[in-house]
Amino acid sequence: MVQRARTAADDILAAAEAEAAKLRTESAALRVEVEAAANEAERRKQQAIDERGRVTALLDEEVEAGRRSVRLSQERAAQLTEEADALLARARGEADELLAAARENAQALEAEKTRVAAERKEVQESAAGITADAVARGRAEAEQYLAAARKEAAGIVSQAEGTAQSLACAAQAEAKVATEEVRRAREKLSEQDATKARRDKQIDEWSPRVALSAVVGLTASGEFQLAQLAGWPPVIAWLLPLGIDVYVVQALRRHRDVSAALILMVAANAIYHLAAAGLFGVRGGRPEWWLLVGVAAIAPFVMWRLHKIVRPRRERRRKTDHAVVSHGTAEALSVKRVETKRVETGMEVSTAPALEPGETSNETSGETTNRRRETARRETKKKVQRRRETKPRETRSKKVSPIGDIDSEISQLVALMQERGGTLTVSLDDAIETTGRSKATAARRLETARNRYRETQTA
Repeated sequence: MVQRARTAADDILAAAEAEAAKLRTESAALRVEVEAAANEAERRKQQAIDERGRVTALLDEEVEAGRRSVRLSQERAAQLTEEADALLARARGEADELLAAARENAQALEAEKTRVAAERKEVQESAAGITADAVARGRAEAEQYLAAARKEAAGIVSQAEGTAQSLACAAQAEAKVATEEVRRAREKLSEQDATKARRDKQIDEWSPRVALSAVVGLTASGEFQLAQLAGWPPVIAWLLPLGIDVYVVQALRRHRDVSAALILMVAANAIYHLAAAGLFGVRGGRPEWWLLVGVAAIAPFVMWRLHKIVRPRRERRRKTDHAVVSHGTAEALSVKRVETKRVETGMEVSTAPALEPGETSNETSGETTNRRRETARRETKKKVQRRRETKPRETRSKKVSPIGDIDSEISQLVALMQERGGTLTVSLDDAIETTGRSKATAARRLETARNRYRETQTA
């Protein structure tokens, strides 16, 4: 029991010693912090004292500077006051001098005025003493001077008339020369315009041909290689591109079956290039059977489409003709009446060419409709042909334009030249597009517009 109490007392004593050691440690740390805080407060106090001394010194300097500034301002004000007093005294002296000079001038002017009045009085007295003989003598001298002046004036007028006549003759000669030069310049410009028009026409004619030849040659190479890939020898392989290209050209010229022709050309070249790259229709370096069949079917397809393009117009079923003939007859007769009225009144008459029915094989419905209309027009044309043949050919084909329309078209071309800045900037194609006339009529309008534009520029 005593042992347990002793042990408990030892434990309590050890805990108390540990707590005391801990408290001593914390007290030492707190003492260090207090000393540090005291040192920091002392440092800040010293810093505040130093800052107060520096601020006091700065304030003293600013006060001294202000005093110096005030002193300098006072000195400057005193100097300016002295200068102003000096300027005022000098101005007063100059004003007194000017006033004295003005008084002297006024006195001199008054004396001069008195002298002039005396001289005028003397002149009046001397003029009153002129006799009648002096007046007659002066009149005779004046008449002599007048006669001499008239004679001299007549000579001057005669000389001026001769000079003016010679100048007029010279001016007429120069005007004639200038007119001739202008005429030659216009002829030269006309020749240049004609040369440019011919060159433009040749370019317009040959550019599509060259482009078409280049495209045909380029696509023909792929079609030739496709024929060789399908197993045809080179001796006859060239017939495949020839057939395809002729078919395409005919389709473009006739404006029929264009889509099918171009699709065939594109497909042939695309299939060859894909097959040559091993991406389509080729297995183990050899073409597939269906590729051979497709290439072999190109020739019959071309024959079939050419047959559709070049075949003559066929008569449609009687039922179709009967259904469309009434509409076609009414339309043709109305057109005939309008044309007859326009010819009689002098208005412009133009006959549009008949459209080719059916542009492509894919346009089956449009082709059928156009062919029905064409059949109806042909049936109607037989009925009204006799009435049309009674008129001369020249009367039917002649185009008559009112003068107002011609001037308007020429004015439009002149405005286009003024906008573009020259006569050569407007080509024949532009004239055709602007006027909507044929090539020959548009060329005449263009030439007239160019002449009018040059006249406006020279004026």
